[in-house]
Amino acid sequence: MNEVNNVGKGLVLIVLTGVALMALKLGNVISWSWWWVTIPFWGPIALIMIALIILVALKIFAKLLGWIVKKI
Repeated sequence: MNEVNNVGKGLVLIVLTGVALMALKLGNVISWSWWWVTIPFWGPIALIMIALIILVALKIFAKLLGWIVKKI
């Protein structure tokens, strides 16, 4: 049950950070690109996708390496 509370706190932190950055951008306090302002929303998903792509590439490389070793 404690782990669920920690996940909820993390999500709240991400949303609050995103909303705060958007408010600063709309209030002309910061002049960042919208890509950077919205990164709390899409950044974690992008990191997960990059990690999955790397893991799949490593798995493919390992299979190819095993196939090459069997041939030799």
